[in-house]
Amino acid sequence: MAIYDKPDLRLTVEGMLYRMRVGCPWRDLPEAFGYWNSIYKRFNAWSAAGKWVNLFKALVVEPEMQVA
Repeated sequence: MAIYDKPDLRLTVEGMLYRMRVGCPWRDLPEAFGYWNSIYKRFNAWSAAGKWVNLFKALVVEPEMQVA
């Protein structure tokens, strides 16, 4: 049994990234991403849990790890 419906989870994350990139209010998210309030609530929950910080830390490439 899956915890999340993966297509819906992907749209949720894409909606969050869209909002961060564009800077629009949550209510102005395109309907293609789903219901804005659900995306907003999940974003706030993940932020409070530190998931975004951990994600962005994982994406940072340390200088000694770069391939020459």
